Amino acid sequence: MAFAALSACKVGPDFQRPTASVAPHWIDEPSAPLPQDSAAAAWWTVFNDPTLDALIAEAYHNNLSLQIAGARVLEAQAQLKVAIGELFPQTQALGGQIEKQHQSRGTLLSQNLDPDLTTREVGFNLSWELDFWGKFRRGIEADRAAMMASLAAYDSALVSLTAGVANAYLNIRTLQQRILVRRTLPPGMHSEWTAMSYQEKLAGNSAYLIFALALLLVYLVLAGQYGSWVTPAAVILGIPLALLGTAGALLGLSVANNLYTQIGLVLLIALSAKNAILIVEVARELREAGQSIHDAAVEAARKRFRPIIMTSFAFILGVVPLVLAKGAGASARASIGIAVFSGMLASTCLAVLFVPSFYVILQRWQERGRAPHAQGAAAVQAQRR
Repeated sequence: MAFAALSACKVGPDFQRPTASVAPHWIDEPSAPLPQDSAAAAWWTVFNDPTLDALIAEAYHNNLSLQIAGARVLEAQAQLKVAIGELFPQTQALGGQIEKQHQSRGTLLSQNLDPDLTTREVGFNLSWELDFWGKFRRGIEADRAAMMASLAAYDSALVSLTAGVANAYLNIRTLQQRILVRRTLPPGMHSEWTAMSYQEKLAGNSAYLIFALALLLVYLVLAGQYGSWVTPAAVILGIPLALLGTAGALLGLSVANNLYTQIGLVLLIALSAKNAILIVEVARELREAGQSIHDAAVEAARKRFRPIIMTSFAFILGVVPLVLAKGAGASARASIGIAVFSGMLASTCLAVLFVPSFYVILQRWQERGRAPHAQGAAAVQAQRR
């Protein structure tokens, strides 16, 4: 009966489509509301500082990147609702007006027939596609995953924004407090950093000097071992491959580059150099045996592939407990564990590919430079004879 009633509905000629309200400036609208279970909770409120709260609120409402992230959250939520709606029956109402003129070669078919006829048509369609094969369910899962990803991106943008504002504000407050302490202390007294803060301030940027000295030490040891200033460069060039993995992991997981992470980076210099040394050493021996530079590098990579994989993954699995550390001191163990784990994984996957190429390029350049000297020495000996 409902279908009969709907099919009998007619739309008159004075029908007008209702106007839809659209926001004139959507970008000025507030960002998507922060979910209650979000990781980006209002952590800064623990400071109980009205000025900090006001600064973060102003940054929250005026930051364009955060507004874009909020708009993407709303878009993903709407797309998920559309995907869920496809599980239910679909209805469609059709209506229209057709005007016709009945003529036959300029002559009316009948004197009693009006040549101008107006026909109005109204239709109603109802369709329902059963989801036997899970097509719609898979689409809902994909849209829900996209919505969760957009929420994570929104949380990340909010955390970055609030952390930047709070860090700048608290640094200013710290300087103000230090100035105040200096002004109010009695003569002969002053304030100083202590414990870990004092050690970090004392160290400053010495970590870069330590990295440079570690690389120089590895290079000099290999230069003395190989009797060449060029061949050790093939090993040194393989070390940044491990640092790429560590840098990507620290950025992806938002881990701070603290003192423990820097210790892990120094450790990676030795570990990644070990993989490169295994390849270069065998390539040198094969080259001295008479093989070409290219064949020696390929054969060295093939022979040392399994030892590199075995030793590297044994070490990588050994630092997994540091990555998954819990309890007291877990942050320090996780920092050094993530740095070493990601760096060794990148070095293991990339060293076998790039170190032979480095050896081929440097060895050809070295032998090309030796050729003129060898020819000159041979000419001198020929003249003496």
